[in-house]
Amino acid sequence: MKQHLRLIITGFLIQLTTMSFGRFAYTLILPDMMRSLELTTTKMGIIGMGIVLGYTVNSLLSGKLALVIGAEFTIKISIFILSLSLFAMGLFSHFAILFASSILLGAGASGCYIPLISIINHHFVKKGKAFGVIMGGAGVGIMLCGYIIPPLIALSETNGYRISWCVLALINLITLILSLIFLKPDRIQEDDKAEKDREKSIIHIFKGNSPLILTVIIYFLAGFSYIIYATFLVLIL
Repeated sequence: MKQHLRLIITGFLIQLTTMSFGRFAYTLILPDMMRSLELTTTKMGIIGMGIVLGYTVNSLLSGKLALVIGAEFTIKISIFILSLSLFAMGLFSHFAILFASSILLGAGASGCYIPLISIINHHFVKKGKAFGVIMGGAGVGIMLCGYIIPPLIALSETNGYRISWCVLALINLITLILSLIFLKPDRIQEDDKAEKDREKSIIHIFKGNSPLILTVIIYFLAGFSYIIYATFLVLIL
């Protein structure tokens, strides 16, 4: 029971910081960052694309990495990478460095999310309730960003966005410390069928699976339309 409670609290905090800071804080910081660095909307869009690109690529890789080094260790590394990326977004001004940092930002977010799902599946019988509480951390994190970031930006006319990124990085480091303390390695025992499923290529998984293909197409179209306004919404308000 205590172990489950620790997982729920830690998972909630991981979602609160990594998903909201790694994927959604950029929208709020974008206008001030764009003005201070004198970047075009095209370049800001490319930085935003970097976040999505990093998230997508590592969504495919983090699951396999978790099988090699463990889901818990994968999450801890991802939180660390995410913290460094948040600092980099605030400390550097060169576009190429910001773009590289945005890729790592997205990769760090997905590197926490994907392995966390496997941990929840393994440890909880009533998975629905556990998923609901833990994934609710992302929603709470997005809400907190709306309260935290505007006052931070207002602290400085020229460096408000830098302060915001660095504060988010410091908060994320707290999550890393808590994860190091409470997220313990646990070898997941799987049967032979699961072992074989691991070895299936992505192409093999999609082959003949019409519902999965349709779901991916729908999710792609929804994401394609959503990411445009989600990135630039604050800029036009």
